[in-house]
Amino acid sequence: MACTVEVLEDLFELYTITDGSIPGIAYLCRFVEGKPASTNHSELRWVTIDELKALDDGLFIPGLKDEFVRLVDRYTKTKR
Repeated sequence: MACTVEVLEDLFELYTITDGSIPGIAYLCRFVEGKPASTNHSELRWVTIDELKALDDGLFIPGLKDEFVRLVDRYTKTKR
């Protein structure tokens, strides 16, 4: 994605795209430097958790938005 991030915690969500043939891991990260870019996406942007929750579910691979929200919730619980 042409940027540097720092993984904040040993928290992650495993997910599978489409028919179970493309696995992925989502880590909770902090942006460090660079300008995020991707040839595979029409738009990239950083959002708060509230902005994420407000985004239309149809913008995401089915279930992926909920997994991101769970990841942030797990991180928040470790900080209490």
